[in-house]
Amino acid sequence: RSEPKIDTVIQISEHFQLSIDALLTKEITVNELYHFDIFNTEEQTVQLHPASSQLQTPYVSLKDQTAYCQQGHDKAYRDKLPSLQFPKGKSTHRIFEVPETSLLNIEKGDLLAGKTATLEKMRSGELYIIVGQGVQFLIFEKKESQLFVFRGDYRIGKEEIKEVWKITGHYSAHIPAQGLSQTLPSWDQRFEELEKRVYLLEKEKN
Repeated sequence: RSEPKIDTVIQISEHFQLSIDALLTKEITVNELYHFDIFNTEEQTVQLHPASSQLQTPYVSLKDQTAYCQQGHDKAYRDKLPSLQFPKGKSTHRIFEVPETSLLNIEKGDLLAGKTATLEKMRSGELYIIVGQGVQFLIFEKKESQLFVFRGDYRIGKEEIKEVWKITGHYSAHIPAQGLSQTLPSWDQRFEELEKRVYLLEKEKN
């Protein structure tokens, strides 16, 4: 390859915030290129602020869901539930852990946050948490008299329903490997892309 022009060297220097002398005379590592200080041992000061009780949301894990169906109406029981803090969470909301499910893009162990809803205001195609004899995660379809019909032809009587929660948030630790690789290119890929851009700039000038 021919040596890069001084204009190209200046552009690379400005992009990576490195001196021209360093670019021309040193063998630069990836850590230096992206200013990673992996040997920084200075203590970091972290300020912790007390969380507002309004941001603490009661959490119903899988092992607690049977007891919740039986005692969820009891404030003393609810006050003993563990709580989690999430963006826009409130003490009047609930967070439920999801068991095995056929719902698209929702995995076992994911967390679904919900706010209080009413049977009359449920909308077709929306996901709800229904608390009755058990905790169900269902997509509402339609109402038939005193029966409520959900996707998969699941029917439940009005008198069996104790609570309805409309989903407001989905929190998951499952990240598809393919999706991650597509959204987070490697440093080598980024550097290769930069080289291509520099090459095209040189070609345009010539």
